[in-house]
Amino acid sequence: DSFLESFADETSQVQLQLLTAIVKLFLKSSATTQDMVQKVLNLSTEESDNPDLRDRGYIYWRLLSTDPEAARAVVLAHRPEIGDDTITIEPNLLDELISQIGTLSSIYHKPPEAFVMKNLAIPTSTEEEEEGDGDDNGEANDDVASTTSYSNNTTTNYPPNILTANTGSTNSNTTKQVTQNSNNLIDLLDDTPSVNVTPVKSTAQSSNLLDDFLPVSQSVAPTRVTKPSIVTAEVGQGVFINGSITKINGKLVLDIDVGNNTSTPIQALAIQFNKNAFGITPVQPGINLPAPVANGSVVSTVLQLNVSPNQVNPQDVSTNLQTAIKNLATNSVFYFVIPYTVDALFTAVPTIDVQAFVQAWKNIDDSSEVSALVNDLPTTDIESIKSKLANKDISFTAKRDIPEGQQIVTYFTAKTITNVTFLIELKFKIGMNISKVTIKSNNKAYSELCKIAISKIISSN
Repeated sequence: DSFLESFADETSQVQLQLLTAIVKLFLKSSATTQDMVQKVLNLSTEESDNPDLRDRGYIYWRLLSTDPEAARAVVLAHRPEIGDDTITIEPNLLDELISQIGTLSSIYHKPPEAFVMKNLAIPTSTEEEEEGDGDDNGEANDDVASTTSYSNNTTTNYPPNILTANTGSTNSNTTKQVTQNSNNLIDLLDDTPSVNVTPVKSTAQSSNLLDDFLPVSQSVAPTRVTKPSIVTAEVGQGVFINGSITKINGKLVLDIDVGNNTSTPIQALAIQFNKNAFGITPVQPGINLPAPVANGSVVSTVLQLNVSPNQVNPQDVSTNLQTAIKNLATNSVFYFVIPYTVDALFTAVPTIDVQAFVQAWKNIDDSSEVSALVNDLPTTDIESIKSKLANKDISFTAKRDIPEGQQIVTYFTAKTITNVTFLIELKFKIGMNISKVTIKSNNKAYSELCKIAISKIISSN
């Protein structure tokens, strides 16, 4: 009450704080503060000319008079602690973010190259169109856009020349029969000749590509595990695709389910990847379907993948594979992104001895080291952790106990099919379900990708 006696003489900030504090006190102990809250509300609304104070007073008054529970939820709401997370950012990244103050980098806590891609430019088909005026180019781009769909799931911009699209109009007769010319798939780099993708001719004679990866005696039962969606029917203009990049019997593949919501059966699909961090590319430019995909049906298949130095983009440090697919039945082209983790590229590596591991660790500069703390692990049993990593072709090297720190440290080695070697240290605290993951390699950007993959593997059930 003594504060209210000099309420009118206080600064606006003090008046606002007194008003809020007395309303909070009233909500917690209304029996003894009825007169106090009435007085402060009168002072704030009827005897003050401060608009901020009057507005807050009226808001509190109306909340208290109409719905005390709502007032309690608003005034007494829990407010999160304000913390400083700058100490968790690596010094090199922090320096780069400071130089990017005023841009999106300072909001996302990522360098510009991590989320800004090159702009999409639709190329013209002939040299004459390239030399033509702006109006001609605009008309050509509009035609291409009419048969092209872009994924709403990503903000990534795609490069030119991923796939050519038939910009001419198609009637009901031409959509049922795919001509040889419409099957041409132009290479991204324009350095290989066109290829023809043969549509499926017969359901009875077609073979499932899964047979190439599974033993002959093993029957392929329909999987009940829902594969992640990578293309919705809206983006694919009636074609939807679920799947992921994985390994089957040690071979890198794109394992997909292709569905059809259109009236035209899907006979064949042409596919192409943009240049990417590890040079992933399809072995063949077409997706072999074991049978035509009719309306309302789904067909499973796998596309064998490979890596090529010509497909490596040194500027790409992500595990998002920019992809284009052309439906040869309708000549429509749609673009999307296939996310993957770097462990899909791991290959079996012989166990190296401790001395060789230590020497390799010392040979890599500490500036190339990345680490992260992984919480809420389902298990910290070392044998279980070793088993999870072994399933991903990650080789166990050594284990070290630190009694004074009640810690267990394990060391592993992984290697990609592109010959990138990762040295891995996992540090566990006894009695706690957490682990510190530390990765070293000659490429820090790749180490970041490996850190994400290892954290995901040890966090899996």
